[in-house]
Amino acid sequence: MNRLLLSAGLIAAGLLLSPVAEAATITQWNMTDVVVDSAPYSAFETYHSDIYNGGATMQTYGGISWKEDDTVAPGLSIVNDDDVDGSNCIMCAGVNPYDQTPKQCSDPFQSSKRFKLFSTDNEPLVLMFDVADAETNIYRVLQKYSNYTPARWQGYTIELGFVDDEGQFITSTSDDGLAFCTSKGAVYQTTTAASSVRDRDLSAQFSQGLFGAPDKNHPEPGYFNPAQRASFEMQVSEDVIASDGISTVYSDLFGPWLNEEALPTGIFWDDDGEVTTDNVLMANCEGTYDSVSGSCDGRWVTYRDYAGVVDGEAGAPVGVASEVPAGVLADWVAQPDVYLFDVIDDLANLGLTYYIELGDNSQWPTPQSFAIRFTPLAE
Repeated sequence: MNRLLLSAGLIAAGLLLSPVAEAATITQWNMTDVVVDSAPYSAFETYHSDIYNGGATMQTYGGISWKEDDTVAPGLSIVNDDDVDGSNCIMCAGVNPYDQTPKQCSDPFQSSKRFKLFSTDNEPLVLMFDVADAETNIYRVLQKYSNYTPARWQGYTIELGFVDDEGQFITSTSDDGLAFCTSKGAVYQTTTAASSVRDRDLSAQFSQGLFGAPDKNHPEPGYFNPAQRASFEMQVSEDVIASDGISTVYSDLFGPWLNEEALPTGIFWDDDGEVTTDNVLMANCEGTYDSVSGSCDGRWVTYRDYAGVVDGEAGAPVGVASEVPAGVLADWVAQPDVYLFDVIDDLANLGLTYYIELGDNSQWPTPQSFAIRFTPLAE
C-alpha cells in the first residue's frame, strides 16, 4: 500500500523513479573535437579547451576554461563512485585545495568544483561523453556558464541528446534511457518549474558575493543586494531545461544577462595579500570605465554603508548606491597593490546545478556516447 501511495505521489508531481537496470556509466569526456591549450602552464593563468562543432566547417564557439592552480587541464573531469559518499558527478578537473587529493563530488564548499563552460558566439556548444555498460547511474552536473559573446543573453536552453557520425545533434526522446532527474533519480515526466524543487536538485544562480543573504556557506551578504539571490527561473522536462526569466534584482540594475564587453568595472580590496583568495568588492563605476585614463564616465558608487576601510573592516552591503567620496577614491588610487581595478566578471557567470540519469543505453542512436547541448538566447 505504501509503495502504491509513493508511486502515485511521484506521478502526480510529474516525477518518476526509474527501476535499476543494465544501463550506462560515463567513462570520459569525449574530446575528439576539443583542442586543449598546450603545456607548460603557469600558476594562476587562465587556459582553455576549445570545443569545435565537429561538422564540415570545424568552427569553435567556446569551450572550457580553467585557472591553473587547484584546477588543471583539461578543465573538466568525471567522478564515478566518489571516495566519500559514492556519488557520481561531472565537475572541474584538479585537486582538492585543502588536502591535494583528486577532486571529488563531495569536496567542501569553495573548493572549485564547477567546470567553466564559456561561449564566444551565440551558437550552440556540445559536450560529448563516452559511456560503458553498467547499472542505471545518476550524475550531478556542477558547472558555470559564461557569456563571453558580443551580445547580452535573455537566457539559454540545455538539451540532452546524441551526436552522430556526421556531427549532427540528435535530440533525446521520451523514455529513451537519458533524462534530467532529481538527486533521487526521479525523472521529470512533465514540465516542472525549478522554483518548485530544491536548489540542490536544480538551480541557476549568480554569485552570492554579489547577490544574497548570508547562510551556512556564505558568511557575508551580497554586495549589490544583501537579501535576495539573483538567479534564472527554469522549466525542466525529461530532456530539456529552458530558462524562464532572470531575477529582477539583476535585471533592474543591469538589464539582460551581461556579456563580457558590457561588464562594469569595480574596485576590489585585497584584504589579505593572498593571490588564492577572493578580493572584496568595494565600489563600482556607474558608467563607462576608461582603463587608459583610469576614469569613470559617470560616478563611482558603493553599495556598502560606508566607503573605505575602518578598523580593518569594509562597510556592510545595504543594497543602495551612494557616491564614493573623492578623498577615499584618491586613497584607493594611491595604493594600486591593495586596491585593484577590474571588471566584475561574476556578473557574466551563472552557476548551474542539475542531475542526469543514464538508463538503458541499448536503444540510443549512439549506444556508447551521449551529449549535452547548450544554446544561448541572445538579446
